[in-house]
Amino acid sequence: MVRPHRDRLDPSGESPEQIQDIVRAFENPVVRGLFRLMGVKPDVFDKVDEVAAQMNQLYGSLEKAATHLPALGWIPFRNMPTEVYTEAADLAAAGNASEAEQVLVVGWNEGEHLLWQLQRIKSLGVGDPNSRAIFMRRWELLERARKHHRNRAYEASVLIILTQMDGLVIDVTGEHRQDFFSGGDHLVDETTLAGHPEGLKAIARIMNRDVKHTGETGQLSRHGIMHGRELGYDTVENSTKA
Repeated sequence: MVRPHRDRLDPSGESPEQIQDIVRAFENPVVRGLFRLMGVKPDVFDKVDEVAAQMNQLYGSLEKAATHLPALGWIPFRNMPTEVYTEAADLAAAGNASEAEQVLVVGWNEGEHLLWQLQRIKSLGVGDPNSRAIFMRRWELLERARKHHRNRAYEASVLIILTQMDGLVIDVTGEHRQDFFSGGDHLVDETTLAGHPEGLKAIARIMNRDVKHTGETGQLSRHGIMHGRELGYDTVENSTKA
């Protein structure tokens, strides 16, 4: 049985229960009386209910993101810009796929979101000089891709990223090395949002679509791009998504 998205959002299963415990505590007249004696204003009690409702709404929004966004080539994961994904999920659920993608593209390109994602690669291979050198070289190439992206040279950024995705996954999958685009079960786990079967595995399946005819569909297809069959891949959407 596949572990559902809500359980992955809260692996311990304690957060909803803890929230309800706090709400129940503040509903207790004795507790309220003690807090009033301590100088806590009455409107604070109302905010507890508000925070609980917001937490439940957030869980629901992230579940919606995990349900509706993978089909568009985007998956929620721990370090995503949460507000961007929840807004996009609402749009996608309402049937506004193109608007949802635009929200994601704009959101990812605001500030330094992309920079911080790539910075994480610099922490791989610590303690192993050989692996460390490999991952640092990968980071250098991907940092060049980010700069190409920033300069709107999407034809270059997409190609660099696609060439690194397989190698990166192969280097971190251990003794039984697996690539990314095969979409195998090594991309699945029981704890993370990305590890849901409709997470990384679904993205690998979408990006590995075969392209039998040369054209300009704009799809982020590894096969079509790397073999020169997809000629419309150089877009900000594809570069951001990759």
